[in-house]
Amino acid sequence: MLLSSIQPLSRLPFEILSEISARLDKKSLKSFRLACVDPAVSAATGAPLFDTVALRLGTLDWSLGRAKSQPLDLIDLNCANAVKILVIDTRHPYVVHEELCDKRYRRFMDKNYEFRNQMDPSDERIYESKIPEWEFEAFLELVESFVEAAENLQTIHWRTSREVTEEFHTQMASLLCGWAAVTGCRLGITLSLRESRSMATGVELYLQNLSNLHHFYIESSNGEEDGIYFPKGFDRVLIDVITRSPNLKSFGLDYSLYWLTDERHGYQLHGALDTFSGMEQRANEYPFESLKLKAHWNIIEGTNWGAMRNLKSLNSKWCIGNGFRENDLTHSHLDKVYASGHMSRLDRFVTNVYTLSTHRFLQRPDLSLTELRLTLNNIDIENSRLAKQFWQEAFPKCALTLLRFKVHNVPRPIPGVIIGNITSMHAWNWLDERDNDAKIALRYGSKIQELSIAFCRGTDSFITELIEDLVYEGSSLRVLNMVFEIGKDLGERLDVTEAKLESWRSTDEVFHGRSFVIRYKRRLVEKRSIAWVRKWRQFPARAAEGFEPLVWFDYILQSWKLSSDKDGVSQLVRQNDEFCFDDKLKLN
Repeated sequence: MLLSSIQPLSRLPFEILSEISARLDKKSLKSFRLACVDPAVSAATGAPLFDTVALRLGTLDWSLGRAKSQPLDLIDLNCANAVKILVIDTRHPYVVHEELCDKRYRRFMDKNYEFRNQMDPSDERIYESKIPEWEFEAFLELVESFVEAAENLQTIHWRTSREVTEEFHTQMASLLCGWAAVTGCRLGITLSLRESRSMATGVELYLQNLSNLHHFYIESSNGEEDGIYFPKGFDRVLIDVITRSPNLKSFGLDYSLYWLTDERHGYQLHGALDTFSGMEQRANEYPFESLKLKAHWNIIEGTNWGAMRNLKSLNSKWCIGNGFRENDLTHSHLDKVYASGHMSRLDRFVTNVYTLSTHRFLQRPDLSLTELRLTLNNIDIENSRLAKQFWQEAFPKCALTLLRFKVHNVPRPIPGVIIGNITSMHAWNWLDERDNDAKIALRYGSKIQELSIAFCRGTDSFITELIEDLVYEGSSLRVLNMVFEIGKDLGERLDVTEAKLESWRSTDEVFHGRSFVIRYKRRLVEKRSIAWVRKWRQFPARAAEGFEPLVWFDYILQSWKLSSDKDGVSQLVRQNDEFCFDDKLKLN
């Protein structure tokens, strides 16, 4: 758009400018703001453009003496008042080199790259040197200046790790926790730990200064299957944090799934969880709403689940024994969690275990979920029977209120077995077959806006058939997240799926003007020990012109967007890859 044609927009009423700004994405908002330098346009674009601001270490902006940041300009432009959410990311306080950014980007974009968690020598360079002390100080000063200028700030999410110095952590914790105490601003802290099957000694030093938290999560950055083994007495330190945070609403912990062969380890956190439950009873105006827990099933014993009556979100990943079956986790254990009257206000439910207890729980008449996520890891015949029961009995009941739904069966690898060929695991998949349970059941989910499901059998992909079936059934689906089973033929499934997405065309009017996107998410996992090899496969890269590669990010998002041309032909158009961060204060 020419500058001469955009200037008259500044003469529009502020209400109309605000409405226009609300409908633009951030890239368009920035272009609009730069092309039309006017106080009214600046004010109208400021609120949606600067609603959320992120300050990060581990970028070129904070390396080798080049400390600079866009938020500094925001303060100068008096735009900080528009900011409601501030994300502070100090997980990676390392010097970043441009050539390393380019090299890692090219390697991440190689779909045939074999990722070893014994990192390549080039990867070790990302841990070579931390930023100098004066840049830690400059970053701290920036955060302090920003929170003072952002008068309408409502939420701060600090994501950090033990990679930062204890002194820096203490100073940042003092600043943010003190600010939350004075202003009532919601403060969430996520502490990432890289320990994998080893003791996280010294972690208590990073907890002793935390207080006035609304959200608190200790996560493992080593992936879904790893967790953290905390030292003896850690539960007392955790209880102290909870006690100093009377307004705590959500709590998450990635406890080790491997070291808990002795039941005594499982009881280390009971005191902390019971303290959490008890505080919820004493402070009804700040009810405990969210719990994310990765732990061995024996932690269920002795925990007062009945006290968590106001729980709205439960994300549980239970270790289910040393084998590939649920041989240790019995119905009686989960019945204690899902007992009648427990969690009747639950809105969001995530689990990795589907048993008869889970099945009965999902059919409770007092349960109205808007989000359900089943990330399973079973391949036995019983799993196949439960899948059929789920689709025929539990899902139709849940579908009455569901807006977001994910089901993904990811079996543990078995030596000598090609998992993609096991028939029972396909019981959870959508297949283009007349008697497929998922295909029949999903037609009940007319309210579902976001769906994640597998759609392959062997190397056959039914991605476009899935899209057409749901659209023709009049669903509200807006986002389809593609998931795939692991296995040697994963690359072939991706290739077949990509070819079908690229070649799909339709002239049916049902697709015209419809907002619909297909996504594939690949998460970055940090592993610095234990040599094993796994395939990291993805679709071919597509980068935006002028894209600046990153060393640190949380996941890559590849997507196709539904589009119709002037001749009425609809197709799926590949979008540029996005390197994204988990900035939302949500216990996923």
